[in-house]
Amino acid sequence: MTPKIFLKKSLARLPKRFDSSYTVLHLGCGKRKYQGFLNVDLWGSDFNLDLSRGSLPFPDNQFQMILSQHFIEHLELETELIPLMNDLYRIVKPGGIVILSTPDIKKITRAYIDGNLNNLIRSRKKRFKNFSLNGLPNSHYLNLLFHQNGEHKNLFDFELLSYVLKCSGFSKVKEISERKLIAGFPTITPRNDMDHTIIVQATKPDNTRSFKAEVIK
Repeated sequence: MTPKIFLKKSLARLPKRFDSSYTVLHLGCGKRKYQGFLNVDLWGSDFNLDLSRGSLPFPDNQFQMILSQHFIEHLELETELIPLMNDLYRIVKPGGIVILSTPDIKKITRAYIDGNLNNLIRSRKKRFKNFSLNGLPNSHYLNLLFHQNGEHKNLFDFELLSYVLKCSGFSKVKEISERKLIAGFPTITPRNDMDHTIIVQATKPDNTRSFKAEVIK
């Protein structure tokens, strides 16, 4: 771990005050801060936290909805991600939802097998004007998606995501589109990367039926 990252993680672990008026949470926000959400990341967010620790300083049953976009692949599956999912289950309201997006093993490998990596590369260049493979064969793009210079720990498909969520207690796991996500939460801006992304929604069971937050049908 570099000294810079070590310092950021140390600062992110300092005690903080939580504004309990927030009912929607955005984890691993990076530069994408959404209006109305409590935007959380290691640095430069509304509420700086080291999410790799797996525990969150929020009350039980606080949030109606928790969103994380292209963050979970940066966590080690068994020691970081599963503990974090267990804590998300604790802090989401009964009947509330968790929505996760991440690179999709199935879409990426299908593009490779079908000879369609060019389509993924062209899409990447539209989103990032300076992107280049620097003359390397197109197959190297798989390495960038799977490893991202050592930042990615895992990639997922629906089966693996569903397993992680159900192990933490969530149910009604289903795949949704970016269009439906934004229809339910209009302050979310499109990423336009569904060519290699999976978005999954899961619900915390509500045995009392006193609350229902599944806004995406």
